[in-house]
Amino acid sequence: MNNVIGLRCINCGKELTAKPGLYTCPACGPKDGILDVVYDYAKIKRSVPQERVVYSKDRNSAGDRLSSCGASNAV
Repeated sequence: MNNVIGLRCINCGKELTAKPGLYTCPACGPKDGILDVVYDYAKIKRSVPQERVVYSKDRNSAGDRLSSCGASNAV
């Protein structure tokens, strides 16, 4: 969790400290208060070489990801 700043509720926007096992906002509850992870993208950009991302073997094209989930990439 080195690159995680915290967690943000997708319902009310409240920001919380990231803790293992914390998945929902205490104020909004488990149905509406899903927590989204907030990453430190500036830190990630400084620590991960661009070549590692661009030439990663795990990298798929957007079309591959869409078609694998049954979605169409037509606009």
